Amino acid sequence: MDKSKKLLVDTFGKKIKENIDYATNETNTITGLINPLIQTLGYDITSPAEYQREYKAESYGTHAVDIAIIKNGNPSILFECKKYSHKFTRDNVIQLRKYYSAEKSHGNSNLSLTVLTDGIRYRFFSDVFEKNLLDQTHFLEINLENIDNMSDDAIDFFFSLGKTRLDHNFIKDFAIDRVFFNKIYSKIESEMKAPSKEFITVLLKSSIPQGRNITTTLIERNGPVVRNAIQAYKNMITGIDDPIIDSPFIETTPTEVSGFQVVLSLLQKRIDIMRLKHEDTEPCFMIRLDSNEDKPVCSLWFNNEKDLQVCFYDSNITGEKVKINNINEIEEYKNRLIETINKYEPELLKPDETPKKITKTYKNGTYEGLSIQIMKSGELIPVPHGKGEFKLSDGTKKSGNWIKGKFIEGNIYKRSGQIKRIVKPGE
Repeated sequence: MDKSKKLLVDTFGKKIKENIDYATNETNTITGLINPLIQTLGYDITSPAEYQREYKAESYGTHAVDIAIIKNGNPSILFECKKYSHKFTRDNVIQLRKYYSAEKSHGNSNLSLTVLTDGIRYRFFSDVFEKNLLDQTHFLEINLENIDNMSDDAIDFFFSLGKTRLDHNFIKDFAIDRVFFNKIYSKIESEMKAPSKEFITVLLKSSIPQGRNITTTLIERNGPVVRNAIQAYKNMITGIDDPIIDSPFIETTPTEVSGFQVVLSLLQKRIDIMRLKHEDTEPCFMIRLDSNEDKPVCSLWFNNEKDLQVCFYDSNITGEKVKINNINEIEEYKNRLIETINKYEPELLKPDETPKKITKTYKNGTYEGLSIQIMKSGELIPVPHGKGEFKLSDGTKKSGNWIKGKFIEGNIYKRSGQIKRIVKPGE
């Protein structure tokens, strides 16, 4: 064991045992678990020049970040702290992003890192994707209850935050590398679990006779072949029987793998499917958004091949089980899966600007003809657009061409049916 890892094991193995039972609120978690870690990095928690609690910048308003590590008079690392075993939420990240943006708006170039922690788990965030705007997802997480399994680069990064080693260029470079590593790893992991049509196509191109077309039928027929080949390769290099399982005591069946692939394909146009994470448990194969326990997408109850059931969570968190005869029937429930995603992340409303024929009654009459949608007061409403006729409540009619609800060309008829007025473009 190298010196850095030994220091963490010796220091925090003891601290965790001594203090974790008392970390029942945020204050005790900071005092017993987080402050000792910050001290290990060389900071003096009694010196306001290095460490400040409830740090508040002018644009934070009444809110303050729990801990700020200070360098040259400005915060260099911000900590948002929660009590031990707190379930991190999207609101926690939003909170961090506001702190970060507020500090950056003051011209603080020293700040490039924020930390969300419950004293044991530490999630690190930076601004990889857009300068001065904190990313929505962390680039690294470390768990002090599992120090022995921490990677060398994670430990090196942790100690690079020390008082004498703190280098914001290194932090930014590490964050960038880690973000792309995570994305590539997730893509490989996803293809190992449920090969996409694109991945199968790439493999087939190097395998089939030159000149033969790669058809949809060929891809579908060879999907199981690709999955079996991946499993055999994984088996050879790791000794694990199934590429998708996390526990050697739980068997993931080919039916569960195929079901997972169907769910990915149904949602690929609605959301980045890399965010759909699985967990195979004894009773079911669970699929969640961002591995968040509060965001189940669906679960596959496939342990009994003669009694296949899918549980959907569009209406409530406990879910509703639906019996299916085969995995292809999952496609019939695409809208329920999308509704679940919409519940967690409502899709921005967009007007449909493709003219469609409608009959619509308004306060002043009824319109029949072509229409498009416009956004008004936060709602999508249809308005006349194209050829159509509007029968007003007083008996007159407007028949002709409309643009976004405005009558631009045609005839206005009296109640008797006689032409009252001819409207020309530009009038």
